[in-house]
Parts: sequence; C-alpha cells; structure tokens
Amino acid sequence: MPNSKTTPSAPKPVARNGWIRKSDLDAWLGRYLPIPTQAVSNEEFHPIPQTREQKRVEHEIIAGAGREARLMGTDRRHFLRSSCGMALAFAAMNTVYGRCFRVDAAELSDPAAVAANKTRFFIFDVQTHHVAMPEEIPHADKEFLSAIFSLRGTHLEPGQSTELPMSDGRRAAQVKIDAQERELVKTPAGSFNTIRYEVNLLNGVVYTRKGRVFIWLSDDSRRIPVQIRLRMQFPISTVTLQLQKEERP
Repeated sequence: MPNSKTTPSAPKPVARNGWIRKSDLDAWLGRYLPIPTQAVSNEEFHPIPQTREQKRVEHEIIAGAGREARLMGTDRRHFLRSSCGMALAFAAMNTVYGRCFRVDAAELSDPAAVAANKTRFFIFDVQTHHVAMPEEIPHADKEFLSAIFSLRGTHLEPGQSTELPMSDGRRAAQVKIDAQERELVKTPAGSFNTIRYEVNLLNGVVYTRKGRVFIWLSDDSRRIPVQIRLRMQFPISTVTLQLQKEERP
C-alpha cells in the first residue's frame, strides 16, 4: 500500500524536447520553495548546473521549513507559501552568502513580526536578472586570454603552484596559479578528464572585484580549455563557460 507521506502527489515529469518544466519538477519533489535555488532557462540556453552555494541555500530552506512548520502546527507547503516562509528564504541566503538581507528570527514564526518590520519593500524581478557591469568582471581582451591560455604550457600537477604575468591592459601583476585537483567535467562537447586550476587575479591583484577564477584543462597532452568559471560575490554569483565543440584538424 502506498504511503501518502512519501509518495509524490504529482507524477514524475517527462522531458519534452530535452526540457523539464521547473513547476512540474517542483510538484513531483514537493519542493515549493519561495525562491529559485538554481538557474532556470526559458529554453533559449542550457542553464548552468546548481552550485554548491545554491544547494546549501536549498538545504537550509527545506530543513528550516520542516522545523518551523511543526512549531506553527502547519505543513511545510503552507509554511513556505507564507510571509514567514519568505523570511526563512532570506535567512537561508544570509547563512550561505553572508548578511545580505535584514531579517529577524521572530519573522520565521510570526507573520505579525514580518508585517511590522517590512515598512519598505524590496521586490524581486520574477526572472532574477543579474547584470554585471564591465568593471565588475574580467575583460576577455587579448592580453587576458593570452595569459589564461599560457597556463596550458605549465603542466602543473595537483598541489603545485606557479606564477604568471597577467594584465587587464592597464594593470599588470604576477598572478599565482594553483593546481587543485583532477575532475571529470561534462560539457556539450563531451566528458573530459581534467585538472582544475585557480587563477588568483581578482581581489585587488589585477582586478579589484572580489571573487575567484577557475579553469579546467584536459588531463592529456592536448591541454584543452574545457571550462572556465568566475565565481563572484552575491548578487553577481557565478558565470561558467564550457567547451561547446571540439574541432580536430
């Protein structure tokens, strides 16, 4: 006999032309969260995978919702649809990203506290656009790309480091490169065994913007740049570039 507490109330979603609607997936998982916890797409572009930070936010919301719903004598879905559920989402983002939103502990269980503290309103765009101005992210100019791809000739093993000269066209510095670990990376061009490197050019070294830059090179003689990821502080979040097609001569 099926268990009503563990059996999904909605059928498992079926992909159509390679896409699954987020609403269908949420209904199947019973995951009625007040905010999205991963990038979604309008089917123009493939969204980037859910990041570690986004997974942590999702875990914080789900765990907190179960706890607060029991204290309020309601179920998790109704709690997440309430103003207290939205306050919990803000608190979860504060836990993961640092204090970005003003939210009091009382707001997680008392709708009156939410109403009392929200005399001014902050409205999320439904698509949560994040616009990065040119000064906020590294410029993909010739000098920058040349320096990044010179990494292909270093042959660093995980645990090793080196320094390379890098410039944004105005400011130059010796940038530390750390070889971190081997990873299997899946891209539209296929799966690759890679080595992940961190390029320490942000945080005032070449660019003032705070964040981290990673590049994955194939772990073979070709040293193909398979993936580049810029991870910057909220709300710019993460930008990932992946190899789309491999052309052989």
